[in-house]
Amino acid sequence: MENAQVHPVPARDPVSGGPLIITELEGSETGITIRGRFEMPRFAQLNADQARFLETFLRCRGMLNSVEKELGISYPTARARLDAVLRALELTPRGDDLPTPPEPPTPPTPPQPPTPSEAMVPPGEVGSPEHEPSFETRSPEELFNGGERSTTETAPRRSPKEILDAIERGEITPEEAKKEAKAS
Repeated sequence: MENAQVHPVPARDPVSGGPLIITELEGSETGITIRGRFEMPRFAQLNADQARFLETFLRCRGMLNSVEKELGISYPTARARLDAVLRALELTPRGDDLPTPPEPPTPPTPPQPPTPSEAMVPPGEVGSPEHEPSFETRSPEELFNGGERSTTETAPRRSPKEILDAIERGEITPEEAKKEAKAS
């Protein structure tokens, strides 16, 4: 058996050009035959020139400048041959398959602490930010005070029951309630 001539594995079906599968393997020393359906080795898909280039590339430890010197070709030619080998093996060059890095995220804006009026008045009620007049409709005094309204001048008047409810919710202290009751 040792003297029998061994041919390279054809990469494609010579009639259709389609892929081949291996159906029989034989031990060269023992003559044992194994039959089945075996996958063609990936590197068997390379033609003779591509296989020689890959061997040279591996011997040069993947350094294309060494490959170009050994084969007497230019760097762009060595790179083109490497790309052809990668295409034949259906491999994507590393770096081409990586997604482009996303834009760095903008840092989140830290939450602003609520203003005293926002903290004390539930949303939707009179005096909440939803009910505040827009900047354009504020009085000159409000504009002069940096856009803030004076609570003594423009705060809506609350009934005694509303004041007691505000104390229970912890929105105002009893001292503030007394002042508000006197102002009513």
